Amino acid sequence: MSRALNGSPSSISGSSETTTMQEIIEENKQLRKQIAELQERLLAQYQMMEITTKSLSENITMLALEREESLRKAEELKVINAAISESLQIIEHQRKQIMESIRYASHIQHVLFFKWKQVAQVLPNSFFLHLPKEQLSGDFIFAMKKRHLIYIALGDCTGHGVPASMLTIIANMLLSRLIEEADTYITPSQVIHTLDFLFNEQITGQDANLRDGLTMGLCIIDTKENTLHYSGAQQSLYHMRHGVMHEYKGSRDTVGWCLRGYLDKSFATISIPFEKGGGDCFYMASDGFADQFNSEGRKLTRKNFKKILENLCGYPVVEQENLLRDIFFEWKNNSKQIDDVAIVGFCI
Repeated sequence: MSRALNGSPSSISGSSETTTMQEIIEENKQLRKQIAELQERLLAQYQMMEITTKSLSENITMLALEREESLRKAEELKVINAAISESLQIIEHQRKQIMESIRYASHIQHVLFFKWKQVAQVLPNSFFLHLPKEQLSGDFIFAMKKRHLIYIALGDCTGHGVPASMLTIIANMLLSRLIEEADTYITPSQVIHTLDFLFNEQITGQDANLRDGLTMGLCIIDTKENTLHYSGAQQSLYHMRHGVMHEYKGSRDTVGWCLRGYLDKSFATISIPFEKGGGDCFYMASDGFADQFNSEGRKLTRKNFKKILENLCGYPVVEQENLLRDIFFEWKNNSKQIDDVAIVGFCI
């Protein structure tokens, strides 16, 4: 019994040591496993850091290249802006020169139109309504008094603006020249036919590509014979007598370029006797008034223009100009003016 008791403590001690070693071994396994997992995570993080670092390095390189490109473009923009600034200065200089030329051409036109005021002194019951589409006009008035004859012409040159205004000056100069140099009386049709010849010779005949010309009407008032002689090139003369409208249509030919040539053109003279103080009124007009559209897109038309003249014949001539102006702008309203407008009217 004593042996049994003596052996019991040693067996208990051996069992306890075995348990402790197993626990230590198990803890070591767990620790090694945790270390291995930590190493894997660190390796993964390191690899990710390398990728991120490489990407950042590439981005930095790209940004540096973009900055260099931006600096290069900035220098190019400086050069371009300098060139643009220089071009703008040149354009502004040219614009000023063009505007100065336009003002000078406009002055010449006004000088030519001023001749109408001189004739208007002989024909006090008269008016000239001029509404240019632009600063310069392709419509013109020509007026001259030579002995007992009064010449009144209204012309509408091809186009409008600067090119057409040059044609008006040329047409005025040619008319002045051929009327002043004529030793004997020449009819309106002869004047227009000669003007057509000179126009073709000096302008359209010099260049096959030029197709410029003009429509016009010419009245010659013979104050001795109390007769008005008229001829037109695609332009009508409107005659009001005792409240009745008479329209004398011009030739279908124009002055200037023509497909058939000037030799085949035909212009006729119409003679209209009148009594001084009899109340006869005469009108010539370019097509700008009748061709104008309103804000609804409707054209006024020549038919309605004739009705307007018929309705105005009862008013004093001085008032007719203002009434025509008011009617035109009321009809046009907010729509764009499509052409120059010129109307001349006089009562004998």
